[in-house]
Amino acid sequence: EQKRQVRKSGFILFAFLSMRTLMIALSLLLLSLPVLAQNDQRPETLLDLASPIPNDETGMSIHLMPLSFANSAPRIRLGVQYKKKRFSYLLDLEYGRDNIRPFFKDNADPVYRFYGFRPELRYHLNWGDRSPYVGLELPFTLKYDEHRGNLVAEDNNVYNVEAALERRLRFSAILKVGQQLVALRHLFVDGYVGAGAAYRNLRYTDLVNPGPPTEQPMEWGCCELKEHGGDIKAELALGLRLGYWFSR
Repeated sequence: EQKRQVRKSGFILFAFLSMRTLMIALSLLLLSLPVLAQNDQRPETLLDLASPIPNDETGMSIHLMPLSFANSAPRIRLGVQYKKKRFSYLLDLEYGRDNIRPFFKDNADPVYRFYGFRPELRYHLNWGDRSPYVGLELPFTLKYDEHRGNLVAEDNNVYNVEAALERRLRFSAILKVGQQLVALRHLFVDGYVGAGAAYRNLRYTDLVNPGPPTEQPMEWGCCELKEHGGDIKAELALGLRLGYWFSR
């Protein structure tokens, strides 16, 4: 049983990284398309024109997370950043519901709702011309959706249910490293990776036709026996922000 759980965890990690890596690769491909050409010179791309934001610069940005749509829990994620020389302060807000789902149509869920509040503090390092940053993000999210299959209910018994309302509270602490670039004076690009830990609390209500648990296949969304209550989970972060940069 322990080996089976390890294999399931590995599958979830592989699926998460594969989807995020694919979307970031597509985003970078778009940024690499030719945008300018003068005379017989080689066409320049947005990445050619991009440069790190200097550490001594003060400014702000508004941005969005396009990868938040390419997710089994799709949501709109918008945010602002204020940079005061070496320090940056960010706040992202998230909202999701089923009618903004561009992918994973098979996961359609009319009760799905997602709310997120994600403050972050960054410090920009003095590392040559690259100016990377390290950051601490403390996101708090609340998600409602429909759960089908096995679960551990509040009475500590395992059931297979036709449907149940799942409420998930999640508070995380994520250490991140990344880099911010600006092209054409105002086009803002921010890429990062990170890792941390999260406290997750699940609550199940409105159980429909609870019965004996069944064996579930190894497939997306069916790889974890979810349990009523709280636990600690590892947290991974891999993301790309796009936005508009205002310099002072």
